[in-house]
Amino acid sequence: MAEQGGIKWPRKRPRSGIGGLESLYRSVTDGRVLDAKSLYIRGVLAHENGRFDEAAEYLAKAICLTPADLPGQIKFGQVCEQAQWLRQASFAFLRALYLQPNDPETWFRLGRTYAGQNLAGHAEACFRQAIALDPAHSNARTALAALVA
Repeated sequence: MAEQGGIKWPRKRPRSGIGGLESLYRSVTDGRVLDAKSLYIRGVLAHENGRFDEAAEYLAKAICLTPADLPGQIKFGQVCEQAQWLRQASFAFLRALYLQPNDPETWFRLGRTYAGQNLAGHAEACFRQAIALDPAHSNARTALAALVA
C-alpha cells in the first residue's frame, strides 16, 4: 500500500468495481471506530462480494446501534435469506414491517422466507397482504398461486 496524506491507497485495483470500492472504503476507514452508517456500508459491500457471514456481522452491528433503520433491517433480511438463514431473515423482515407496515415488497420477502421454512399458512397470509397493498405485485401473485396450487 502506498501512503499519501495519511491515507493508504491500494497499489493495484481489484478486478471488480465493487471490490475496488470496498478496498477504497476499507483503506479510508481503517483504524477508525465504525458508526452505524459505516458498518452498514461495509455490510453492503461484503454482501455484494458474496461474503454473507461478514455482511451479516456488520449489518447486525449496525442495526443494534440504530434499530429503527429500515434499510438496515431489510438488507440484513436479504443477506440472511440469500445465505439460507431463513428464520433470521424472517425476524429481520418482521422488524422492518414493524417500522413500515405498508411495504408490499417486505411482506412478499417475509412470505418467501416462511414458504422456505414450510410455514405455508404464514406465507400465504404474507403474499395476500402484499397483494392487498399492491394489487400489481406480480411476484406475490405468482408465489401465492404456486403455494395454493
